[in-house]
Formats: sequence, C-alpha cells, structure tokens
Amino acid sequence: NSMLNADGKPMNAIAKNAAQLQASWSVEFNDLGIDPALFEDDDGKLFMSWGSGHIWIVELDAVTGRLPSSVSAGRSMTKKEVEAGTFKMISRGAYNGEWFNEAPFIFKHSGFYYLFVNWFTCCAGKCSKYEIWVGRSVSPMGPYKDKAGRDMAGKDQQVVYGNSAAGGEPFLKSDSNGKKIVGPGHAGVLQYKTKHGTTSHTTRYAFSFHFYNGASADGVTMLGAKELNFEADGWPKLSTADWDPMDINGGGDGGEGGDGGGDGGDGDGDGGGGQPCVCEGTDWETDAAGRQRRRQLLFGTLSREIASNSERVKRVAFSGSKVNRCYCNHIDA
Repeated sequence: NSMLNADGKPMNAIAKNAAQLQASWSVEFNDLGIDPALFEDDDGKLFMSWGSGHIWIVELDAVTGRLPSSVSAGRSMTKKEVEAGTFKMISRGAYNGEWFNEAPFIFKHSGFYYLFVNWFTCCAGKCSKYEIWVGRSVSPMGPYKDKAGRDMAGKDQQVVYGNSAAGGEPFLKSDSNGKKIVGPGHAGVLQYKTKHGTTSHTTRYAFSFHFYNGASADGVTMLGAKELNFEADGWPKLSTADWDPMDINGGGDGGEGGDGGGDGGDGDGDGGGGQPCVCEGTDWETDAAGRQRRRQLLFGTLSREIASNSERVKRVAFSGSKVNRCYCNHIDA
C-alpha cells in the first residue's frame, strides 16, 4: 500500500506519526499513510482517501494525479494545509485508547457519496474483530454522516461495544456463528451492466471484501463478493447471496432469459439447461465431445470450469454435493 513520489520513492510523509505531529501541532494523531483509494467524480475531479487511525482525503490534480501544487515541497501534511481544508479528516472510527479506523473506499450513487471504512482489530485470523461501517455525504470531502446524522469525523457520537465512537452505520460484520465470514474488511464496489449478446441491461453492483474463513482450521484469508442493492432511502444493503461473476455476461440467475446457446444461459429460470457439468474429479476433465475443462474452486462452495480454449461462457445445470453452483465454458464447434 505504499505510494511513490515523482522520483519513485515511498511517500511515507503524507501522514506523519504521532511524535512528529505533536512536535509541530498541539493535536494528537497517530495515523499511518496506508490504504490509499482513488475516487473520480462525474465532473472529472480526482480524490484520494487513505489512513489507518484517522481517515483523510485530498483532492488531487486530475491531470497529473499528484498532490495539489499548494502542498509543501516536502509533500507532507502540515497544520496550515489541514486548516485550509486541503487535507481533511473525514472519519475517526471507534475509541479504545486511541481513535481507529482504516481502509476507506468512496462510492457515488444517486447523488450521495458513500464512505466505507473498517473499525476494530484486523489481521488476527479467526480472532479478528474487523467490521465494515458506512456513512454518506453530498460532497466527496464530507462531512460523512450515518442515518441518525452523526458525523463520522466527530468524537463521542455514539457508544459501540461499551466504547465511545464516531458516527457510522454497521454494514458488514463477522457471521454470528463464526462459521464462514470472520473479520470482513477493505470494501470495494463494482458497477456493471448485465449483458445478453450485444445488449446491455440493468445496472448492478457487486461488493467485494476480504475475510478469514471461519470454517477452516487456520482461518485462511479469502476474497468475498456479495450482491449490493440500494434501499428506497438510498442506503446500501448487502444481499445474502454471493455475487455471481457470470452475471456480467448475462449468465446469472437466468433473469435475462436466453436464446438457448448465447451468452445469457438457456433462460429456464436457473440460467441452466444444456449439458450438465461434472464438478467432481480431477483438475482436468474431458466431456463427451472430447473437450477439456479445468475446474477451479472459489470460496469453497463456488465451482467454475474453465475451458482450455473457450469462446463462449454458458451457465448450465449440474448435480453434485460439494458445490452449490457450477459453471462450464463451452467451445463452439
């Protein structure tokens, strides 16, 4: 997560450590310059959020991608630039001896800017307490607030788990039984349109995050993705369903129908039909037509078959006990 300056050297001075800040300011910050995330607005303006401790944001030069010319030659954050609003603190998280949150991500939807951040303890395997929280604003520079109007940058806005906390809405936590998702973190949003042939359809969203697999003995790190929807009041809400990557090609839940042999499945309700997949056996399997397919297991329950020379992807029906979905690549003759 290091950023480089024009000379190719790490820009570690963007957020100074507590001792440096307290030497020059009478303000207490204990922040790290990590987890940078870029956001380009509809008008072409470019912003960068980052931070571990407090979350900061700055508008970049949209042409060069660099910090604005007003920033000091040392490329570091000064009290003067913070007071001038060049650098702005937009989220402080929860307090447990110090204020802490990290891993910001900004996404715009229907006129609102949504800030996703992580609260609590990271990187401890199945003991991780990481949670994703969210707030929204009418400006990328904030202020970001939760549904009750509490400021994500404000102190003592609410009490969470017995500790003082800033504003924010809980968005994704560990599974209550700890069986699968533990310590979810570092949000990302993919916006796309479903396709069938050359026709674009409904705009949809996928929400990505990393987590520890509570079902594994050592809590292996995994990448997850779920369908993202927006409620009537505009706030984001996760579906219970895992995101289906085939939805981009129209091969999701069969909702777009199909032509019996195109990119959208066969349109029989489950995106299925056609030749069944075989989701068991060796990594390489050969179907009745002599076509080889490579099997790859995703998320422990999602199986995809990748043909060695595929031209068309098509979701088909299957039978199997170890997976809940199966995908085959079919090669046109």
